[in-house]
Amino acid sequence: QVKIQALLVEDNLNEGTLLAEILRLHNIDVQVVQDGIEALLIMGIKRPDVVLLDMNMPNFDGKRTLEQIRKNALLKSIPVYAVTGSDRADMGIAIGESEGVNAWFQK
Repeated sequence: QVKIQALLVEDNLNEGTLLAEILRLHNIDVQVVQDGIEALLIMGIKRPDVVLLDMNMPNFDGKRTLEQIRKNALLKSIPVYAVTGSDRADMGIAIGESEGVNAWFQK
């Protein structure tokens, strides 16, 4: 059975570990990175099936990371789900595959 390959982008170690373990319990292979730059580098090497993206991160936040994913022809079709404590309206991020996230999950 082929496992779903998920990339979890989360700067909070405790939250990242917890969510990764929950996903692994559901037979999902998870790679955890701590910022958007690292996520984009990993995605250039190995394209995940899905991205779970925190919005509030230092250096390269979720909004900038999402913009780079959606501008890249090789990555733009990957489902991206916001998993964040931020309010979607405050972040100014659309829901929709072409430019925004596929769905918004508030912590």
